[in-house]
Amino acid sequence: MQFIMRAATSFDPASPLPLLDTDEHSDFTRNFREMQKRSKRPYSLTKVLKSYCKTPPKLDGFELEVDQELKALNRARSPVGRLIPVQALSTLRRDLTIGGYPQVVQTSVGDQIIPFLRAKTICGRLGATIIDGLTGGNLRLPRAIVGGTASWLPEVGGGTDADQSLDSFTIVPKRISGSTVMSRQLVYQSTPDIEDFVANDIANAIAVAVDNAAINGSGAAPQPLGILNYPVNASGSYTYASRSANVTFGGPASWASVLAFEKNIEEGLITNDGSFGWAADPTVRDKWQQAPKVAGYPSFLWENTGDDDMFGRVNGRRALSSTQLPPGQVIFGRWSDVLICTWVGVEILVDLFTLATKAEIRVRSTLLADIQFRYPLAFCASADSGAQ
Repeated sequence: MQFIMRAATSFDPASPLPLLDTDEHSDFTRNFREMQKRSKRPYSLTKVLKSYCKTPPKLDGFELEVDQELKALNRARSPVGRLIPVQALSTLRRDLTIGGYPQVVQTSVGDQIIPFLRAKTICGRLGATIIDGLTGGNLRLPRAIVGGTASWLPEVGGGTDADQSLDSFTIVPKRISGSTVMSRQLVYQSTPDIEDFVANDIANAIAVAVDNAAINGSGAAPQPLGILNYPVNASGSYTYASRSANVTFGGPASWASVLAFEKNIEEGLITNDGSFGWAADPTVRDKWQQAPKVAGYPSFLWENTGDDDMFGRVNGRRALSSTQLPPGQVIFGRWSDVLICTWVGVEILVDLFTLATKAEIRVRSTLLADIQFRYPLAFCASADSGAQ
């Protein structure tokens, strides 16, 4: 089984999809790049959609080769539709001139397409670990729950051995599906803007749903368990499979209550690997931007640095607000402990008939994914509203 693990620590602030993009190499990724070089043009998602609109449906060339390669990796999955690479859903603009590729011909369509407004995703932007390119079924990952120890000894005398203790958790493929509606005429456009719009619209729906599950997932099959629904340690207890003890504001947030989040995590021996960060509901951000750390001094709980349009800062750590969180909710954590796992290939099915009288088609995309937490203890949440 081939897979890659990486920390998503570098993001394009303009990108609404930090969850599915990858710059790492897997067997398929290497093959895909070689296939793209041979084809002397970028992969086209709209070509796949156009193939469904033919009678009979027919796909050929580079896109057919990719579909066959992905199906060879997904024999147990037995997909009905076409499989497309996750890379085709990247929101980063493709460089269509790389390697001497010709520019796609611009047609007479508007320069801008108004996107559907979606919630801002959190986990990828704050540094979630992406495990992608998975094939096959379940994957079990080990986790250290007791580390080795060292002690000072006299010149002569035996020491006490202490081995690491391990447990494990299992990543299980779960099906997440989204759909979007577009006109047949839109699919037939050749402009790069249309190609990006179609890919982004499909990908954004999946990304927002994955991110929401990582925060709020109930754990009831088939939904993953989100961090807010994990069991919570009592104060002074540090079970790895439970969240750190909650912080209760009991009124307007104070500087002391803000500092308690990081204290709760570090007392559980969770250290900062660069992904410590805050997530909060927008009402919390609004309140904290007006709340001084010390009365009468112009330094506030939530501040903007001026050189970073995406992140605010709380106690020097990156902070994001999003409607993905329940009203008043605050979470502080080491976000690299969020594991977002995806299996290779996104299945695409096109319904030409349901909306045929409107000259529209429905595109359904299906991805196998799972969400796990390496150490839930690395997260601390508020027990009451941070926007009181």
